[in-house]
Amino acid sequence: MTPIVIYDADCRLCETSRQWIVRWAALSRRNDRPMRFLHFEEPEAVRLQPDLGGVGCLAAFRYLDDEGRAWEGEQAAIQVVRRLPGGRPVAWLLSLPGIYRLTQKSYHWIAAHRYRLFGPVARH
Repeated sequence: MTPIVIYDADCRLCETSRQWIVRWAALSRRNDRPMRFLHFEEPEAVRLQPDLGGVGCLAAFRYLDDEGRAWEGEQAAIQVVRRLPGGRPVAWLLSLPGIYRLTQKSYHWIAAHRYRLFGPVARH
C-alpha cells in the first residue's frame, strides 16, 4: 500500500503543510516512497477510515503507512517526518518525552484554531 495522508484540503495551514511535505520528499534522489494525499471528505478517505463519514471538520490529520497502520495528529506528523529524507533525527527529537509533550499540546491547539489563525484555502 502506498502511504496516505488524510488531511483538510480546505485549510490553508494544512494545504501549505502538504506542499512542504511534497517539496521535502522531492529532495530525495530516489523518491521511490511516494505518499498520496486525500481530502478527508473524499470517498476513498472515508472508505479507508470509516469514522470520517459525516465529519464536518477534521480534528487532526491522519497518516496510513504502507502496512496499513494509522496514526493521528502529532503521532502522524512524527511518522511522516520519519519517512522523509533526513527526517529520522527530527522525528527522534520530536519523540523525546519533554519535546513530545510540547509537540502534542502545540499540535492540538493549532489544529483547533487553524481556520482562525490561517484561514481557508482560496479556491478559484
